[in-house]
Amino acid sequence: MDSFSANCFKFLVIVFIFLSVFVNVNAQYFGKNKIKTKNMSWKMVVTDHFQIYYYQGGEYLAQFASNIAEDSYKEISDDLSWKIKRKTPILIYNSHSDFEQTNVLPYIIEEQTGGFTEIFKSRIVIPFDGSYENFRHVINHELTHAFQFDILYGKNIAGTIIAQTTIDIPLWYIEGMAEYESRWLDPETDIFIRDLIINGKYIKIQNLWMYGGYLIYKEGQMIVYYLTEIYGKKILGDILFRSKTERGFEKAIKSSCGLSLADLDIEFQKYLRKRYWKHYDKKSEYTDFSIKITKGDSTYYKDVGPEISPDGNYIAFYSDRTGRYSIFLKNVFTNDTKLVIGGERTKEYEQMHILRPHISWLNRENAFAFITKSGESDCIHIYNIEKHKVIKRIKINLDAMYSPSVSKNDELIAFAGINNGMEDIYICDLKSDRKYKRLTYDKYDDRNPLFINDSIIVFISDRPDKDCNWKYGKY
Repeated sequence: MDSFSANCFKFLVIVFIFLSVFVNVNAQYFGKNKIKTKNMSWKMVVTDHFQIYYYQGGEYLAQFASNIAEDSYKEISDDLSWKIKRKTPILIYNSHSDFEQTNVLPYIIEEQTGGFTEIFKSRIVIPFDGSYENFRHVINHELTHAFQFDILYGKNIAGTIIAQTTIDIPLWYIEGMAEYESRWLDPETDIFIRDLIINGKYIKIQNLWMYGGYLIYKEGQMIVYYLTEIYGKKILGDILFRSKTERGFEKAIKSSCGLSLADLDIEFQKYLRKRYWKHYDKKSEYTDFSIKITKGDSTYYKDVGPEISPDGNYIAFYSDRTGRYSIFLKNVFTNDTKLVIGGERTKEYEQMHILRPHISWLNRENAFAFITKSGESDCIHIYNIEKHKVIKRIKINLDAMYSPSVSKNDELIAFAGINNGMEDIYICDLKSDRKYKRLTYDKYDDRNPLFINDSIIVFISDRPDKDCNWKYGKY
């Protein structure tokens, strides 16, 4: 696409977004309607640089966000040599389900969206997912976007639209910088880039603008990390300012680094090869110790969250091979795969919690438990593979539920529940689904419970050892 066509396309996209924000229409997105199921009584905390909005149950989240946002502001402001002159609004939602009801954006927010920064008023909107480390990360990430937008576009709406049609900055740099500012170089990114290099999947910098998704976040983060290692942190703001004044990202890279994108890519690849090729002789091929039993095709669908039945005959797993995340059942011996729960089509299976995909088999009958967003709240479903239907549904009044685990005698089910800014472990009686008990009750992130017998549950937590201070995110 030539530069004129690209700018015309960008202008049309911006005009469409602008109209969708300000025209009063019934918002529909891929056939879905945004439905508001909870009345929220908003309150506000004011800090030096922020207006933080929260509602009932979010008091501690607001306090936590106040401290994190101010600390992040100082770091990002120093790195970019910039200060935002007005207070930035931050809207906090107690769960992702509540977050999806926001009217800051008119269209449906998908489950994979961890937060966003609205460009015209620089409003940061964030849900709590049970992890204070994730919460910190998203606050820092979105605040970086607020700085980027303020530097590039200012606060004038008309100026924002005009600037977006003329300033060409690739998304990998915008998101890569936000990830770097919030995580520096984390193990997840290090492992991902190592995999790209060792397996020949690396995308050249000059071609990365054509890609999207997780790839541009992680490769972009690594490129930004490399730039700061070679040129220092001030290079990040310098590239942003030059992109605005020189009306082009490639020109900005040339002015700031003295290299074309192609030459920068050559140097970057040298750095990556030195960093990762030393690990190649330690690498084992998955074919040496495993068998691939599902095969992706040209659509690159994802199969995740597999769970083997107690008798070893079946594997239940989530997949988006139909275009929507659903649950499939695979016969281990015949290799047949069939759809058993069609997700994201009806109210009962509105969202499949694909970021935390857990299935738990019952031990005394051919059935398994899973959790979805179902109408106003989350719901535990028990599906019987012989009866070909859901035989039980359990709803509990919590902000969110995840990770079911059935006891060995099939009498209890454990799960992680989020309520009022805390993720704790709960159990419920499968015979009388109204009887449930909260096993933990604190600010620590308790998740992924697993029954190892009828009376003992193990789970993951970032709670500290005795006499130690809490370090959230240290599991």
